[in-house]
Parts: sequence; C-alpha cells; structure tokens
Amino acid sequence: MVKRGRPKGAGMTVIGLPKKRMKKCGPVAFRLRSPTEKKTTMLGWFVDPNVAEKVIRDDVLVEEHEVETRPERIPRNCLDENLSIHAIRKYFTFDAWLIVEENLKILKERNVWLCATCHRDLSESDSTCCDSCLDWFHLKCVQKKKATKKRMWFCTACHAAKCC
Repeated sequence: MVKRGRPKGAGMTVIGLPKKRMKKCGPVAFRLRSPTEKKTTMLGWFVDPNVAEKVIRDDVLVEEHEVETRPERIPRNCLDENLSIHAIRKYFTFDAWLIVEENLKILKERNVWLCATCHRDLSESDSTCCDSCLDWFHLKCVQKKKATKKRMWFCTACHAAKCC
C-alpha cells in the first residue's frame, strides 16, 4: 500500500528530506558542566585562571604564593551551598589550602552578599541567582518583577559569553 501524507518522525521534512538540526546554543548551568570545567572555574576563584588551567592540565599543585590572599578579591560564588569546594582540595599544597580555608572563613564571617550589577547588599530587596556564573542580582537590576519560575535563569553576561 502506498503511504500518503506527512512522513513519520520529527527528523524529516514534508518531502522526505532530513531536517537541519539546529545546534543548541547558550549558557550551560554550572551544575550541568563537566567535572573538569567545574574544577577549573572553582580554582579560578582562588588563583589566576591561567594557573587553574595549568594545574588541571599538567597535574601540578598550587603553591602558597599563587593563592589569592585578599578575601575581597575572591568572588562570593565560592560560598554557594550547592558547591563542594573541597573537591578542589587535592590541587593545593597543604599551606596553600590553609590560605584558601582562611579566606573562606573570613568571607563567611562577613556574610554580605552583593548584587553583581549595582554592588549593593542583596538583603535590601528580592534577588535571583544566575545558574551559570552563580552571581546574584537584585530583581530590579535585571528588569524582573518577580523571580523566574523556570528551572534555570541566566544573566546577560552569560548569554553574551555563550552566544554562537
């Protein structure tokens, strides 16, 4: 029997040719990244990004002099409750890890979260977190009236960085 009508399957066009597959483009949530990408990002919070890549690639340890010693220069993303910051412990020497732990302790004691856009305290109003860079924003600063009900939300910087 001769088949009539539209071909079966979402992968074919009306005339039977394969559809062009659009490459999915856009930011990726931090929790969905590969373990290597996560560790490189987390290392980049405490050391120079070039050092972080070298440590992962060449399997060397971060020395004490390579660790950021000023807590104000370390992003608060490292305090996110969904992160396991101890996963990067193996990349540091003992003394270097002590500096990291001291910085984390100071950041936790200060307990001030700042908006990534206006650099004001987040406790002033409602806020939302970017699922890619883990930065926090006031809803007003990202032109939103209320928090998104979507599973993931990405800031404009992450959209611009991952655009095809």
